[in-house]
Amino acid sequence: MCKNLLQTLFLILSHYKIASVFEKINVLKVIRGMFGETSTHWLSITETILNP
Repeated sequence: MCKNLLQTLFLILSHYKIASVFEKINVLKVIRGMFGETSTHWLSITETILNP
């Protein structure tokens, strides 16, 4: 389930490459809420979004 969830998130986030930083931060907050602040998934997703 987690793998499918991550694939879905990456698909959604691929559309956010043209989004503003503010929109990306809002998405990051949602993802953080899903995975938890200390989650390694959260850290790797954050790095992926901030360094496309």
